[in-house]
Amino acid sequence: MNGSLMFSYLNDNVCFADGRGISVDKDGNIYCCSYRSNNVHLLTLDGQFIKPIVRDITLPYGIAFDKTGKRFLVTHG
Repeated sequence: MNGSLMFSYLNDNVCFADGRGISVDKDGNIYCCSYRSNNVHLLTLDGQFIKPIVRDITLPYGIAFDKTGKRFLVTHG
């Protein structure tokens, strides 16, 4: 909230390029769109990679959850 860097995400084993949309679920997991590598990554609250949750989606740039937190929408190019 104050603009301080909490973590940076870099993973040599997973293709991640040009991060765009970011969202957080009710459990504090982070979902981040990788615009140029065409996937969405799931991270822990402290920025550790868990897994890609969406692969091969053309230019994802936004993600949001519904009110229940059980569904999400990814916008893409």
